[in-house]
Amino acid sequence: LTPSQLRMKHVLHDSEVQKAISIARWYEANFFGAQLEEEQKEEEEEDNDSSVGSNSDDEYEFDECGVEIDLTQGVHKSFRYPKGQQLVKKKNRTSIDKTLLSGLENSMSKDEQTLVTGLMTSGDTTKLVSAAKMLSEILISSIGGVPLKKRLMKLSSVYVLIDECEKAHQKGPTGNNKTVANNNVQTNTRDSKISRRRVSLAKNQASARMHADFMNMHPLPVRMPKYAKFSLPKDSVRGLPLTFTNDKWDGTVKDAFCKISVVPLCDKIYKTCPSKAHPGVLNVLSEGRMTPESIDSRIDIERDRVIVKSINQDCGRQGVMRGDVVTHLDDEEFKGNAADLVKAIEEKAKKGGGEQNTFTLVFNAEQSIAEALKRRSNVSW
Repeated sequence: LTPSQLRMKHVLHDSEVQKAISIARWYEANFFGAQLEEEQKEEEEEDNDSSVGSNSDDEYEFDECGVEIDLTQGVHKSFRYPKGQQLVKKKNRTSIDKTLLSGLENSMSKDEQTLVTGLMTSGDTTKLVSAAKMLSEILISSIGGVPLKKRLMKLSSVYVLIDECEKAHQKGPTGNNKTVANNNVQTNTRDSKISRRRVSLAKNQASARMHADFMNMHPLPVRMPKYAKFSLPKDSVRGLPLTFTNDKWDGTVKDAFCKISVVPLCDKIYKTCPSKAHPGVLNVLSEGRMTPESIDSRIDIERDRVIVKSINQDCGRQGVMRGDVVTHLDDEEFKGNAADLVKAIEEKAKKGGGEQNTFTLVFNAEQSIAEALKRRSNVSW
């Protein structure tokens, strides 16, 4: 499926269709169960020669609650539920973590934010791939359809100043008929605007401090999942937009917080890991227990992996950086070394029929990142 088809599939499956099916199943079970109880009561009353005056009302009430459905489509939109009834038990929904949305929360619906948060914190590498694809599709859509000014920070001092200048230069009353009262009103209005601006600035500063404190105790991995699409000339890998080199993963979750630096000329790799005394990393890795031994705990054996050695401008525009770990090629998990990856890309270029063949890469959808995000969610919600 394409990223847009995958996005639509998840949204419909998660928010509308499944909810309708669950409600219809609840009504079906409730309706037939109540109907059997009524039939038993009627038989007992007939045996005892008692009155059955309320049967018609009860039957009408249950007929009103019953509904035929198609389990693949759910309840029709024309169906209206009775007021004042608890239809289904409320499920514990995933809390939205906007720090996982790459700054795209204003371009996403609530269902999409919830879905991406759930995928990111699932602890499953395949779900990280789905989340990276969704974020990439949303980013492309937002950049293509939103003007540049609206994509910039709304609270930018430049745009605030421009708006104030435009309001100041608007034509006002002319002549000498301005009274002292009008001047006082204008002065009070100006003062109120200044005070509101100060209050807004203080709120923004307080919010920024709270966000900084939260991120200090709940840091994100230094490498987040990414999805990128590249084009390649037919029968050639000389135009490959990035190069690769080999590396090893030590099997720990701490690797998610280690920065990988690559020097392309000498092909050297440097890793900068956080200290064991870092409160935020210790809080995430120990899931709030603050136990130092959890820093170096392993979840797997040592494994080979491929990282990005160098990039061009196209990679940079898509957010790819040197040191990113290549985990998937065309949505399939990649296992091998750098030479195997180049060979696989070359084979895809030969199989393609067009002059420009495309392939996709997913970065950083690795086991350590998935486990780190899962543990972070356990202590941050």
